[in-house]
Amino acid sequence: MNGHSPVKITRLLFLCLTLLPTVRLALAQGERGAFNGIVTDQTGAIVPGAEIVAANRDTGVETKTFTTDAGVYRLSYLPPGNYRITVSLSGFKSIVADNVTLHVGQTLTIDFKLEVGQVSEQVTVTSEAPLIESSTAEVTRYVSKTEFDTWPVPVSDGQRQIQQFIFSSLPGTVGGTFQG
Repeated sequence: MNGHSPVKITRLLFLCLTLLPTVRLALAQGERGAFNGIVTDQTGAIVPGAEIVAANRDTGVETKTFTTDAGVYRLSYLPPGNYRITVSLSGFKSIVADNVTLHVGQTLTIDFKLEVGQVSEQVTVTSEAPLIESSTAEVTRYVSKTEFDTWPVPVSDGQRQIQQFIFSSLPGTVGGTFQG
């Protein structure tokens, strides 16, 4: 016998078929983003139980969660796009962060400060300036597909030289090195 019994082959096939969906799920997570943060009141006290709704303005899909007992929220596995985030809790004015752009693989930390007020009152915050990612020391710059395709980057052997693209588009880079 050659050591490949039907039982071993069946077990191996079963294992492969069992793990296949998890590999697909893991790969898809790289295409998604997340929002997280803390909700506090005017005095800086945490606000548990506040409802957080992230509405994708491109698709109309809403994702909801509630703050924990520590006032923390997290909305994970969101497709990239333009979002409207609403925070509400009875006895507080609702607050809205509008036009928040979530990029592929990005996690944005957005903290909210609720004000005491009537339920019908609402505070709207527009995000015209880009949000600052303060949880990491990464230097990133998001570019659109059009910008990437039209960027004046040298071509070698029919391929764009990605390192030249990176070093010519990030602030604090000169030539092929980082400075500062």
